[in-house]
Amino acid sequence: MAAEAALSGLRLGASQAESELLLQQTEEAGAASLPIEGVLDLRPAIEAAAAGSVLNAKQLEGVAASLEAALQLRAAACIPAAGASDGPQAQAQEGTAEAAAVQGARFPALASLAEAIPAEEAATVAALRACIQGGSVTDRADAKLAATRAERTANLSALRELVTATARDLAARGAAESREPLLVRGRFCVGVRSNRRSELPKGSVKLGASTSGATVYMEPAGAVELNNRETELAGRERELEVAVLARLSAALGRRGPQLAALLAAVRELDLAAARAAHAAWMGGVRFEFVSRAHADTASPLHVPGLLHPLLLEAALPPLPRPPTADDRPFASDFAAVPTFWAQPPGGAGPSGSRERAGRPHPLDLRVPPAKSVVTITGPNTGGKTVTLKAAGLAALMAKAGLFLAVEAGSPAPRLCWFSSVLADIGDSQSLQQNLSTFSGHVRRLRRVLAAAGPSSLVLLDEVGSGTDPGEGAALARAVLDALAPRGGLTLATSHHAELKALPAEDARFANAAMGFDTASLAPTYELAWGAAGASNALDIAARLGFDGAVVADARALAASEEAARAAAAADMERVAASIEAQLADARARLERRRQIRAEAEERLAGLRTTERLLSGLRGTVARGPALVRQVVSKSVLELQLALAESRRGASDAAALSKRLDELEAALPPRLRPGGAGATGGGSGAADGGPALAVGDRVTVPKLGVFGEGTVVKVSGGTVTVDVKLPGLGRSRGSSKPVKVAADEVVRQDEARAAAAAAGAESGTGGRGAERTSAYAVLLSRVDDALAALEAGDGAVVNKSAAAGRPTV
Repeated sequence: MAAEAALSGLRLGASQAESELLLQQTEEAGAASLPIEGVLDLRPAIEAAAAGSVLNAKQLEGVAASLEAALQLRAAACIPAAGASDGPQAQAQEGTAEAAAVQGARFPALASLAEAIPAEEAATVAALRACIQGGSVTDRADAKLAATRAERTANLSALRELVTATARDLAARGAAESREPLLVRGRFCVGVRSNRRSELPKGSVKLGASTSGATVYMEPAGAVELNNRETELAGRERELEVAVLARLSAALGRRGPQLAALLAAVRELDLAAARAAHAAWMGGVRFEFVSRAHADTASPLHVPGLLHPLLLEAALPPLPRPPTADDRPFASDFAAVPTFWAQPPGGAGPSGSRERAGRPHPLDLRVPPAKSVVTITGPNTGGKTVTLKAAGLAALMAKAGLFLAVEAGSPAPRLCWFSSVLADIGDSQSLQQNLSTFSGHVRRLRRVLAAAGPSSLVLLDEVGSGTDPGEGAALARAVLDALAPRGGLTLATSHHAELKALPAEDARFANAAMGFDTASLAPTYELAWGAAGASNALDIAARLGFDGAVVADARALAASEEAARAAAAADMERVAASIEAQLADARARLERRRQIRAEAEERLAGLRTTERLLSGLRGTVARGPALVRQVVSKSVLELQLALAESRRGASDAAALSKRLDELEAALPPRLRPGGAGATGGGSGAADGGPALAVGDRVTVPKLGVFGEGTVVKVSGGTVTVDVKLPGLGRSRGSSKPVKVAADEVVRQDEARAAAAAAGAESGTGGRGAERTSAYAVLLSRVDDALAALEAGDGAVVNKSAAAGRPTV
């Protein structure tokens, strides 16, 4: 349905508000995961049911599946925003359920579309699922149907039992070759040798014979009544099944308008998802509509780095073909919409390949504010016509809610909403209609002038061409003068020198020139705003291999006022290039100054933090070593007891780990494992050991299980360690550089040695061994620390304070 609507032409917003709504739908669809698949085109089913036709079981099952998929789509579009109220009290208000689906939704524009998918269709799905399963009518659909099926099952069982017993008896006596019953003309019977048929009971009925006549198919006398009953019950079952199907079909027919609205909502959601997928495919960006009330201060068309979408397509992965609806008659079973299959236009199928073309040159559309007419000049094959077409497509894509394709890193596009796009591009010459190039051109100009309004975008290619240059220039000037006061925007390409002088006479006009590289004699496809470009016809002719003598004569003839104007234009281009270079340099210097200021502010914030910490430490430092010794002595005593229990095996690993956690929390940060005075200090140059080097495998104890990594940088007393971070779900995780003090890390070989020694004594192994080894190394240094404190040495406290770490 959505593909059908897209192929017939995307809907364009009739107003700026409508286009902004379409744009919002596109943006929300890009963020939401809309489950579009599974909704079939139910229009034939709805029309047939409304006309009184009876849908078969498989068709009704397809309707149920489509309604289920539509309800899932509704749920995805109506996801509530974070913090939105959706409690039981809100759900209890039946009359406001639809409004609640939109109010507070994470995707309000999509939720508004999904309102047309009624939640009560769940009851329709439940009814269909209860009555139809596996392409058949269920016993729950009708009590009479269930009773008839039960009676038929019993009768069929008795029939099979009787015929099977007869067949096996005949086979045992040699009167039949098969021991199993047969089904002939819908009736159960046995196959009997023709010369032994008299052995069957009287009243048996012949149903047929084999091709050779050696075997006759006989219905035993006792099975005649049971076969008749089977035929009767099968017919009754079919009638009851048809009655159920007719009842369900009639119910769907009565809900025709609601189901049609549901399908329309699904189509609009599908189109929004398609617009979002198109934006992702071409790398499109959202733009901003500019109000015409600010036309004097804002550009009506500001799209830097615009890429022509059709030219860009050649550089992108191939688009999939749109799905095609099955055109079989409705009487046949439903078939799902064919799956997309990727094939480039004109390619050889999914396995075909073609060389991808390069990306098109970006176009800087930067129409100055308060300008109504822009004259684009420059060389042939320089991109003037492509610029017009790209501008027109951008305006139409904006109306349709499509994102715009721009070069990466370009500023966000801004443009006015245009009610219409009027174009005179290309050659309308027609022998059948007796139209010359000029007459066709004039006819289209007449229609453009009649339709142009205050919010129109007019695109005129080579305006005033195809006739005498003087008269053509006068006609072009008159047309542009007529369009300027209408309030819209006109982009016109031309080679007429007279039009290049218009900005000097009228402030509503502006010039833009397509660039041309005189060194390579090739166009650059860059727009220079405010400049008038030269046509460079002779340079292009020489580049295309034109006769050199003819080109030389033409150059001599062109050495006049036109040549002087071209030289002035070239000077303006050079000046513009110089200004652009100076502007780029100024921007770079400004950005560097911003970075320097940000770094200075960051350092200032760090210094203020350190100042606050030092202020808080003054009281602690004043209390001196006595407080430290009191805290450390108590912690060391408990730590020694825990290690002794570990070595004796008196406590298990879990209990020891818990106790060590409690001790670690009680220890001063300076003496904790992972602190500056813990085991990590053993690997630094400060302890007399070998200095850390890039590539060393180390452990940062304060990071716990995530502390293993590799030294990637050593700078004075600081090292940078690349540690592994865990992944979630199927993620493989990632690494992250962490900057720590050199005395806060320990080499892994030293850690393992200490862990092995502690693990051998305590028997805890694993992390328990590593932790006890860390505390063992710590205890080996406690005596020295306490002795230093007894001596009144405040080095530990002072060093911690200088490092900005709160400690005792």
